Amino acid sequence: MNLTKIEKQCLRVALEYSICDYETQLASLIDNDYSNKEDIAEQRQLVKGMQRIQTKLLNQQKEQSK
Repeated sequence: MNLTKIEKQCLRVALEYSICDYETQLASLIDNDYSNKEDIAEQRQLVKGMQRIQTKLLNQQKEQSK
């Protein structure tokens, strides 16, 4: 998918906010000693997945700016 420069920038910002929200939710689950370990594992996977997407997007932007 080819995105414009502004679309990539918006996607990057949206990912940053999403990652922060999911990290906050994950920390809350852990701090409250939430007993459902499956929910915690799922949240961790989502955070890691979003971080990988963000890294790929940033690397793509760096390559295109060369």
